[in-house]
Amino acid sequence: MDGFGLFLLITPTNGKLWRFDYRFDSKRKMLALGAYPSVTLAEARQRREDAKNFWRMVSTQER
Repeated sequence: MDGFGLFLLITPTNGKLWRFDYRFDSKRKMLALGAYPSVTLAEARQRREDAKNFWRMVSTQER
């Protein structure tokens, strides 16, 4: 894990999948960001930031 919830999940069939582990509404969630190497580390980090910004916007609108 990179310290901000992003990690590479290795499946039993040796697939490598980017995942983002986060909390929303006090519940643990996990978001699929794509498969490595089709999605690079830089792209996965950008997708994570996009998701964080989206959830921040959604939670702000609910209040």
